[in-house]
Amino acid sequence: MRLAAVDIGTNSCLLLICEVEPEGRLRDLVHREHITKLGMGLAETGRIGVEAVQRTVRVLADYVRIAAEMDARIVGAVATSAAREAANRQDLLREVERQCGLKVRIISGEEEASLALLGVSSSTSIPDGPLLVADVGGGSTEIILGRGGKVISLCSLPIGARHLTERMSLHDAPTERQVDEFLEAVNAELEGLDWKLPPHVTMVGTAGTAKILGAVATAQEGTTLPDGEDARELIVILEGKMVQRDIVENIFRRTVRMAHDERVAVSGLPADRADVFPAGAGIYLSVMKRFNCERLMVSLRGVRHGILIHEISGGHRATRKERR
Repeated sequence: MRLAAVDIGTNSCLLLICEVEPEGRLRDLVHREHITKLGMGLAETGRIGVEAVQRTVRVLADYVRIAAEMDARIVGAVATSAAREAANRQDLLREVERQCGLKVRIISGEEEASLALLGVSSSTSIPDGPLLVADVGGGSTEIILGRGGKVISLCSLPIGARHLTERMSLHDAPTERQVDEFLEAVNAELEGLDWKLPPHVTMVGTAGTAKILGAVATAQEGTTLPDGEDARELIVILEGKMVQRDIVENIFRRTVRMAHDERVAVSGLPADRADVFPAGAGIYLSVMKRFNCERLMVSLRGVRHGILIHEISGGHRATRKERR
């Protein structure tokens, strides 16, 4: 049996297709990621733009086609921060259903956080002990303290890479003052988090920014990165990779003051994420400093895997380790 999940984010649209193997284990078959910039201009207008809706619909139509060709059933299509915030969110849902035949569910930040933890916890590369998971998206950041796939504490904060890039004008060679104001805004949101972390907690980063941090760090080490739309080799390289905090800070400080054209030339940094990546890296750095974490473990699992695990477990929070 093949199942698929779709995650419609503020900056990107993601597809995952898995084979469900004996005992309910998942084997990844297809990953797709397209930058749709659904939340572009949302902070200013409070609405999703018509062009952003159409970009997203075109990508989703392609995902529906791919799933059908692979005889995979789409069991969950969720929309996150941009759809939660937009005054015209129902326009998006109607257009997607009309043009793609796909019913999309808008999930809360808390459910997004729970699914991210469930997905991350299923990876064989992630240790069994306590986890501090950070999911830095385009419109929001979810932070979850959990163990064994179960939530201990969680929060969803209105700080995302696209949202803050637009608000702070970080997309192209920002000034030192703009960078300082960005960090102050992030730290102000993190200030109320006074969680007491258990001993030996592992901090894990999921979603696009964490993947790029791992890729840029790997490229700096001299490793040649694979490319391609469905680069499963990249998953093998990056899943479970540890990035030291000083490396995260170096990557952030180096890229944030660059002009857009300079960022595009950075190995491991995709051109279509060059505008928003530094903001995402800065959020990860700030979270690491807030919780005094010296290392960030990268995971390419997250909400989509959480959706599928939740589905095959009949709605129960299964915590079995899945095979990549």
